[in-house]
Amino acid sequence: MLLVKALVVPFVLCGFLIFYRFRSKWSSVGCTLFVFNVTSLFIITGNWTHISHYLRMMLIVLFLVSLLIVIKRLKKLPWKIKGNLLRSIGKSILFAFVTVQSVLTSYLFISLLSYEFKNQESIDLKFPLKGGIYAVVHGGSSPILNYHAEYSSQRHALDFVKLNSYGKSHNLFAELSDLQSYPIFDETVYSPVNGTVVHVTNGVEDQIKKTFSSNETNMVVIEQGRYQVLLLHLKKDSIRVSEGETVLQGDMLAKVGNSGYSSEPHLHMHVIERVDGVETSYFNGRSVPFTVGGEILKRNDLIADERVIFR
Repeated sequence: MLLVKALVVPFVLCGFLIFYRFRSKWSSVGCTLFVFNVTSLFIITGNWTHISHYLRMMLIVLFLVSLLIVIKRLKKLPWKIKGNLLRSIGKSILFAFVTVQSVLTSYLFISLLSYEFKNQESIDLKFPLKGGIYAVVHGGSSPILNYHAEYSSQRHALDFVKLNSYGKSHNLFAELSDLQSYPIFDETVYSPVNGTVVHVTNGVEDQIKKTFSSNETNMVVIEQGRYQVLLLHLKKDSIRVSEGETVLQGDMLAKVGNSGYSSEPHLHMHVIERVDGVETSYFNGRSVPFTVGGEILKRNDLIADERVIFR
């Protein structure tokens, strides 16, 4: 269903703009606004790692082409054409709907894209993966972009996957349960921060889990000052550091796996604050906002060579 919606709906709407001959400027502008709102929603909020990030780029180009074609045709069209009362009422309702939709869509986009850490202390981390192109699957201030945002201890968490040559997180025609078919599986994880390893879990099996069963997952927790950086869903028996060990940015820590509650191999990273005198677990501490290489990351951001290459 996700594939059908992502491919059919926005692409068909863009095709409609290209091939349909509008009779007036008002109808052309109204329909173009409607297509822009719907297409932008798919581009910004959709999880394109399961479809293809290259198709996302194609959709952006297709919409821009359709927009240019519409603008070119506008010059030859009258602002409106005479019609009966019923048609006029229908057009008025359509424009009222598109206007309201545009206002709501604009508000949504501003709230999704203007993700800043206002009046909040944050920490900057080094991107923990190397080699290839990686995508942010979950990240951002809203549950629409990041399901972690609903949980106070993981509000600013990020999930990363690696893309294959088709722009997907999973190899074509392979079984979803085959962990080796995910490019990120068994990738080396590097320390994103200088600090001390304060916790290691290393013996949880790697498997696809579609329902929540336990918080237990292979992980490394690194403490820097009062902050604790958590790296989760690591591969069983792959962790190379021990509790009490000092690590530097870029040191090898482990391999990406699929332990714990995880629907596909990925690397989860979030930061919590340790409060003196208050006993908290790694899953109920106060979530701390963080940047990666100086950038605030959100869903569908693409990273290569430790820098954002496409948003």
